[in-house]
Amino acid sequence: CLENCNMEYLEIILPTLLLLIAFGYKNVVDKRFKMADFIERALEVPVEIVFLSASFLVAYTLKDINNHAFGLLSLLIGILITTLVYITSKRSHEAFLNDELGSCKLFAACSFLPSLFSYFFCVKLLVA
Repeated sequence: CLENCNMEYLEIILPTLLLLIAFGYKNVVDKRFKMADFIERALEVPVEIVFLSASFLVAYTLKDINNHAFGLLSLLIGILITTLVYITSKRSHEAFLNDELGSCKLFAACSFLPSLFSYFFCVKLLVA
């Protein structure tokens, strides 16, 4: 079946599946489900996404000597994005704990959007 199945998006599907499995483990394995805990862990997902993206940048940089300059520059930018995502993710978590839902949503969007951008950019870069 693998030869005949459409594998066009496999480079996105496989790492996304791993992120979902890790998120599921954090919420299900040996825990009682509580919505507040689920939301708190969901607010941390952007940080996991950008670190996965950074690992893709490292792999891209190391896979070919011609990638070193662009890969290292991209990794430097990725570290800056990771810092931004980490800060906004923590702020969204703090806002959630303080029942400031408007601020929580704003900070969550400010952490999810750059993390998703970096994720798709890095996956496409790695498989190009």
